[in-house]
Amino acid sequence: MDSTGRRIKRCREKKGMTQDELAVHMGKSSKQTISSWENDKNEPTLSDFKKLAQLFDTTVSYLIGEDQEDQQTGQQSSEYISISKDELIDLLRKANKNQDEEIKDLQQQLERTKNH
Repeated sequence: MDSTGRRIKRCREKKGMTQDELAVHMGKSSKQTISSWENDKNEPTLSDFKKLAQLFDTTVSYLIGEDQEDQQTGQQSSEYISISKDELIDLLRKANKNQDEEIKDLQQQLERTKNH
């Protein structure tokens, strides 16, 4: 599993940013702060983690290693989705309605072929 520092570095590089550029975006006085994060010598504050996640289009959970999915790359995103219970119920109802309509159409087609 990657360390927090490696995840920050990977996200920064994917954005095509230098440590100096990230330091400016984060309101830090120099790239030394970014370097210390990436080398796991220090960790960002919660506020910094939130800024990093927003800048890198990912989540704080990913950056700290709790979530294996990088929102930026979309890894695993095609395998799993998150929807509410009500949305799931609505989708199931629509699917059942469509299936019922298809069965009805097939029955009508079968009746027409029998009558011809």
